[in-house]
Amino acid sequence: MAARAKDSIIGIPVGDDYLNLDGTSMATPHVAGAAAILAQQHPDWTAAELKGALMASARPAADQTAFEQGAGRVDVAKGIKQTVIAESGNISFGTAQWPHDDDAPVTKTVTYRNLGDQPVTLGLAASLNGPDGAAAPATALELSASTVTIPAGGTATVQATSNTNHDGPDGPYSGRLTATADGVRVTSALAVEKEAEAYTLALKSIGRDGKPIPFEGSIFGLERNFFEFLGSDSDTLTLRLPKGEYLVHNVQYMLEPNNSVTTYGLVQPSVKLAASTTVVFDARTAKQVKVSVPQAGAQAALADIGFDRISADGRYRLTYSGLSFGLDVVYTAQVGSAALPAEQLLGHVSTQWAKPSANGSFDNSPYYTGQLDTFPGRFPTGFVRAVKAKDQAVVRQAVHAAGDRAHERTVFGFAPGMDAVWGRRLGYGKAPLTTTLYVDGQPATWQTVVAQIVPGTDPQYPVPQTVSQLTSLDNSYRPGKSYDERYYAAALGAGAGRAVRLENILYVPVESLGDADGHAGFVLPDSGSSRLIRDGKVIAEATGFGYVEAADLPAVKSTYTLETTQTQSKIPFATRTDLRWTFSSAAAEDRTELSMPSVRYQPPVDSRDLAARKPVTVLPIVVDAAAGKIRKLTVEVSGDDGKTWRKAAVAPIGNGRYKAIFPTPAGKAVSLRATVTDTAGNSTTQTVIAAYGLR
Repeated sequence: MAARAKDSIIGIPVGDDYLNLDGTSMATPHVAGAAAILAQQHPDWTAAELKGALMASARPAADQTAFEQGAGRVDVAKGIKQTVIAESGNISFGTAQWPHDDDAPVTKTVTYRNLGDQPVTLGLAASLNGPDGAAAPATALELSASTVTIPAGGTATVQATSNTNHDGPDGPYSGRLTATADGVRVTSALAVEKEAEAYTLALKSIGRDGKPIPFEGSIFGLERNFFEFLGSDSDTLTLRLPKGEYLVHNVQYMLEPNNSVTTYGLVQPSVKLAASTTVVFDARTAKQVKVSVPQAGAQAALADIGFDRISADGRYRLTYSGLSFGLDVVYTAQVGSAALPAEQLLGHVSTQWAKPSANGSFDNSPYYTGQLDTFPGRFPTGFVRAVKAKDQAVVRQAVHAAGDRAHERTVFGFAPGMDAVWGRRLGYGKAPLTTTLYVDGQPATWQTVVAQIVPGTDPQYPVPQTVSQLTSLDNSYRPGKSYDERYYAAALGAGAGRAVRLENILYVPVESLGDADGHAGFVLPDSGSSRLIRDGKVIAEATGFGYVEAADLPAVKSTYTLETTQTQSKIPFATRTDLRWTFSSAAAEDRTELSMPSVRYQPPVDSRDLAARKPVTVLPIVVDAAAGKIRKLTVEVSGDDGKTWRKAAVAPIGNGRYKAIFPTPAGKAVSLRATVTDTAGNSTTQTVIAAYGLR
């Protein structure tokens, strides 16, 4: 946790002034800042001396290996006073290849530099632990001396020797070389890899003309957590890898005389490495991918050719999607003909099409076409398909005018077994607008994202900014059938919410925008706040709507309440939303989720989200329960932006649907407040100012 810049959008906010973050995004600025402090105090120190002082003064944690923490945690105050450093920093003895009956000792020289004006005598001690955490055999690490004296301003050396020809287990060994004197401590991390059973894997690449071509691609481990991008200036790339199963992917690009590019994607999904092995990727075995669609004037806007590969035990998964903005000339092949179980490999070919405008872009296309084919148990060796109109579902998508801004639409196609896909953003004008989606039917599912955008302000990179966005569920359509969908249809309010519990951690995300048909997303707020209450006491707070997180919670079942609010001026409806959700939660070993009871109103609005003014309003309502059946629903109505409220009559009509009946209030917009309680004791109160308009 560290100080938060005013406009920071990275990490998890902790109040207004701090954020929580991990990885190099947090480590790098702290170490850079520490180096800057040292440089201010010692302007004559070189970069190597600054690094040496930081490493030498670091505080190692006893329960972490050198692979986990390096030299240790930065100690700036100690680093300023550090007068002795190890110029070599951390010490790596490299990798001793398996088997180990002929391993030769490896010796490294450690040089200590005295930056002070008095000689220093250091006592030396070394430790080394194996992959199981136990101390390595005594012969695994030896020092040439137990003490060393360094003259003022001078250096002294000691030899450290690693010997992996011992009966300790195979795997990574790490430890520390510690040099001490009165008021002086210099720590250097040590590491050596006593290689477990491993073999050489040679990957050879042959172009479509039969000539060698530099190897490029990636490799994925199916028996351990391992992924690496590969590249070589040679046609053969040699790797040393632990025994096990791997997937290897090779990609080749060929520049044609007309400056177009032909792509060759070759996949060997199962390399079982139990001896030194060579795998050949020959582009001449690949076949072309060709797809056409029946829509007049359609051109490919996106092609996504890839696979999902899952290890036999389900622990490791690789999703690969080869993206191109158009279906240029693409050839594919699976290397090795053996099919795998469908649950372990799923190849796919997905394309998206639209009608280009006069300037060549796909913006304002009257339709959007999606094709998706999957290949259980294999990666396709070429693919040819002419999509027929009878194969497609027709989805008429209307976007209501909730705001005076341009829109973008993105469509994503999924199928069972697929984890991630690409979609092409297409721009459209201001709403109301209607476009048509032509897509493959079941088993494919399709998700649509509709966003309101404003032009970017950066003159160099004018990237449009999204001010609101709604996303559909993964919808399944039947071939030959027609469907109608609406986005931004009022009444608007908060979207879906849930509570997620893992052991003593609880976080509660709620979408800040939802429409009448269950599409959920966000709108950029003018103001917002959230807080989480346990048994009447506030335990966590955050800025913004609908997200708060708490840790170190008691294991016992407790009552929690989320209180969250926002105001916004980006769209004319749902200008203020207040939400209060009360639920129960207890510690759980596995991740558990609880859905928030939610209310959606479906007034008969036009494409500008305005309902006809009638003496009496009959308002359809959909209630989504959380852990039990709905016990009670109350609805209140306001025509003066929440200054006064009037209770509506509510009647159930079955299947989670209700109708609220009330005299239509005066004013230009209807505000709504509902409280829903289920039989499990969960309750939600949502207040929406200007949920929909009246004409």
